[in-house]
Amino acid sequence: MGTRKRLASRRIGNTSTISDLMQGFQLTVSNVIWDYNRIPDDASDVFWHYTSRAGFEGILRSGGLRATYRLDMNDEGEFGYARRIVDQALDRMRQRSDLPKVRLSLADTCKINLNRLLNQSKENSTAYCACLTVSGDQGKQWRDYADAGKGIAIGLNMSHILNAQIQRCQKGLPYFVLAPVIYEEERQAELIRRLFEAGIHDMQRFHAVQSEDPIQLTAVRNHVTKEVFVQIVARIDFIKHPRYASEREMRLQPQPNDGTLKARGIQHYEREGKSIPYLFLDLRNPITGRLPLVQITVGPNASFPEALDFVQHVLDDLGYGSGYFDRPRILPSRLPGF
Repeated sequence: MGTRKRLASRRIGNTSTISDLMQGFQLTVSNVIWDYNRIPDDASDVFWHYTSRAGFEGILRSGGLRATYRLDMNDEGEFGYARRIVDQALDRMRQRSDLPKVRLSLADTCKINLNRLLNQSKENSTAYCACLTVSGDQGKQWRDYADAGKGIAIGLNMSHILNAQIQRCQKGLPYFVLAPVIYEEERQAELIRRLFEAGIHDMQRFHAVQSEDPIQLTAVRNHVTKEVFVQIVARIDFIKHPRYASEREMRLQPQPNDGTLKARGIQHYEREGKSIPYLFLDLRNPITGRLPLVQITVGPNASFPEALDFVQHVLDDLGYGSGYFDRPRILPSRLPGF
């Protein structure tokens, strides 16, 4: 037995020592997620949110977006699709004979807890998302999310917004992360597979390098299982049916930054007679107190002169362009009406 293993075994029984050992053992599970968080290479600094005129005014006056509860997202059935993809991927992991038997308990634990948590997730911050896109003038977005082409697309400087999140994270304040939606079924299943394989690799590495003690091996298995589960829960809202691929959606997800996943400040709004839970995401520049607007695009089915007057009135009322050079350009959609 190596020196590290002898020391670890000798110190077993001390709960704080086990906890310290877990914290000092770096997992590779969380590294997997970075490959799926990359912003598309052809994306500019401007990300877009399509909405109605009323939505546009509400966003500018509030200074942010609503991160809506996962079961009340606009695209009907999308969450059911994501759950099926994850369940199928976990079932395939159970059937693999090239992995150790621990795969069975890992898959079963994830599946049981996933179904339980997702059915009771309103208090979970990862159950809320706000939607953006890298596409600034896209027909399906106009039809589905901007009052059938009569609404507005808000172009935001995401570099400014994300830089502010880095500062908030470093200060221990709540922040949000931005990641692309995954539309390809093969890649969706690949994400779950890679998280699973990384978790098993971490268990094997701990056994080989840190300790052979059964209590510590159980502790690391529980630690790894929790991390795999947390990552799956955090990413399930970024799995969407391939038929939506043309939207090229990016999603903002709140992070409480307090060591928990508890949602803070849940609010509600009314939609079609139903109370919809949401979390407010403040996107304002901390210096100007205003949104980092780059461009406002008027929908292809709107009267541009009329919409221009409306947009300018809102911008004037909120002081955009007075002192901070933050007056956005206002342009009509280049698409034909439909």
